[in-house]
Amino acid sequence: MNEVAPFRVNVAVCSHRDVKVAVWENLWALGGCPNPKVTIKIWDGDALISRVRSRAATWFLEKTNDDILMFIDDDVSLSAFDATKLMNEAFQLKLPIVGAAYVTKSKGNPGFAVRPLENRVEMMFGEEGKIYEMRSISTGCMVIRREVLEKFVSSGIAPKCCHGNTFYYPFFQHEKMVINGAWEDVSEDWYFCEKAIKLGYKVYCDTTIHTKHIGPYEYDWNDVVEARSGVRKQHTNIRCRMGDYSLRKEVEVAA
Repeated sequence: MNEVAPFRVNVAVCSHRDVKVAVWENLWALGGCPNPKVTIKIWDGDALISRVRSRAATWFLEKTNDDILMFIDDDVSLSAFDATKLMNEAFQLKLPIVGAAYVTKSKGNPGFAVRPLENRVEMMFGEEGKIYEMRSISTGCMVIRREVLEKFVSSGIAPKCCHGNTFYYPFFQHEKMVINGAWEDVSEDWYFCEKAIKLGYKVYCDTTIHTKHIGPYEYDWNDVVEARSGVRKQHTNIRCRMGDYSLRKEVEVAA
């Protein structure tokens, strides 16, 4: 097997509350990884999530020489093995933006916080999952190659702005955008994906990655099945026919 060239990753955890214990445990394990060399920075003290993500990305560009930026939210848990798998997909496979789908914290109607390229596309999650090209993924678990952020700056899409004495590039913005001929109120991470696509990059999701979204308990893909089948059990594979999540259409599941 060919050795992987050394590379460096900065993990940004944007938090406005306590970082969950399970997240800390996985971050601690990442800190001991020999390749990639991982550094972790916690970002807090800013109530506007779009600004704190933009500040983190700006700091990554201006204060480090790292190859990859990874966002992990303070309530999204994935193993160190899966996190480094995403990092390697970005570095070795040169996927410009790649992440994992986590489940929304809804007991009645949980869904995956991603948007497929086409409505009602069939996707597999679990051991039979794969890397899918997507329209949007969420920054709760997102990996970005450095060149993408550099292109945002050089293209003029993200002109430097300020908040008080803090200067940053607004890579992430909560905006209204025209998508498929209709106005949508778009979250800061899906805005980022839309702009990246306009710059010629592609967005990917690895559906083999098992994440847990920590709320009253740990939400995962089993909750998506249970909400639609009424049966609670552990699944190694699920098949979903994904609706357009931004419009809150149903996700059909076959376990």
